[in-house]
Amino acid sequence: MLNYHITFKEKFSVNLIIVFLLAFLSTSNTINAQQNNNSEIPKLTQKSHFKMDFLSTTMPEDENNMGLAGIHYNFHLNDWSYLGIGMYGSVTGIRGGLFTLGVNAGIKKNLFPNLYLDTGLHFGGGGGAGAPDGGGAFILPHFNLGYQFSKFSVEAGYSYINFFDNGNIEGHQLNVAVQVPVSYNYASFDHIEKELIVDKNFNDSDWYQESSKYSLMFHFNNLYLMGDTKHKDTGESLEGETVRTVGVELDSYFKKNTFLFIKADGA
Repeated sequence: MLNYHITFKEKFSVNLIIVFLLAFLSTSNTINAQQNNNSEIPKLTQKSHFKMDFLSTTMPEDENNMGLAGIHYNFHLNDWSYLGIGMYGSVTGIRGGLFTLGVNAGIKKNLFPNLYLDTGLHFGGGGGAGAPDGGGAFILPHFNLGYQFSKFSVEAGYSYINFFDNGNIEGHQLNVAVQVPVSYNYASFDHIEKELIVDKNFNDSDWYQESSKYSLMFHFNNLYLMGDTKHKDTGESLEGETVRTVGVELDSYFKKNTFLFIKADGA
């Protein structure tokens, strides 16, 4: 008989994905069935932002620092608070297979027109690569000062990480981040199951908007090692070995066949 034990990390990841999907669906509304002129349905806007951050934390037993890179998507609850989801992966050090998934909550408040304070908490779970992460649960609060440019913002500040579930990873460190604002339009639940009439005046309505194209890709890769590839610790030749990786890529098109992308992979 084959027994399978569901760990905290797996249960946390599955439950987190379900909660995020339900939250996303609750803010998105389908407008169909009953007919309404486009001018009769007020347009609402949900503001949000993508965030990419990096921090380098100390490791136990004189191990080299582990650098973590994160990508997050946060919904703005109002003018000063946000809630979202995020993931981290190890990009420097010897723990290249460590990945985590978690939720974000924070406060973002302007001090001056272009200068703002961003403080928040990331709570997540994960692990891998033999890292001393214990049960995988961790907290990552931050306290940052940022500057808003026309289409993005940069910030830096203090952060603290603690794998508190019997883990041995804990540290105080500097973190740096970039935020890109995004938004989407929706209608109130009062107009659910109503059809939006597209007439000759639609281009002059609040609902008219030039389309943007994005794509999200999850991928699995097999990397075949060739040439004089050696294990960095033992010096053993790795020629002919296969490295299997999994990753995610987000593409933003600004022309038909030209796009910018953000990509993360882990072995």
